[in-house]
Amino acid sequence: MSAARRLFLSHTSELGRLPAQRWFVAAAKDAVSRAEDVVADMSLFTAEKDPPAQVSADAVRAADVYVGIVAFRYGSPVRDRSEVSYTELEFEEATAAGMPRLVFLLGEDTTGPSELFAEVEHPKRQAASRWHSATTAAARRHTAAHRCRSARPVLE
Repeated sequence: MSAARRLFLSHTSELGRLPAQRWFVAAAKDAVSRAEDVVADMSLFTAEKDPPAQVSADAVRAADVYVGIVAFRYGSPVRDRSEVSYTELEFEEATAAGMPRLVFLLGEDTTGPSELFAEVEHPKRQAASRWHSATTAAARRHTAAHRCRSARPVLE
């Protein structure tokens, strides 16, 4: 058996609780566990003295593989780099580090509550970020959380 890989899971916060039937993030974490790999994401971060951008960059670079779940929300701009969101920063770091990147891009026909789709503050940034993620990494379009279980064949 091969050694466990450390996968950095990047996503906006609403994907940790939506859709109510089966969260996208939970499905991805379950897939990582079934593959006997280890997941790291921002939900595991603790308070740090370093700037937020550095904390995120360090966490991404400590991983072996970047996995992004990209939906329709832009996410929070990084406090000390407000021109990018945390998910954009994490993707940039993975790209700069030359690590394998897998993106689960939620399709336009995804079903869920309006909160999942509403990007009020940064719609242009989100559209550009979705396009960039989809065109510069191994991307798969999904509409349901149970489809996030298919990561291992793509990463091997």
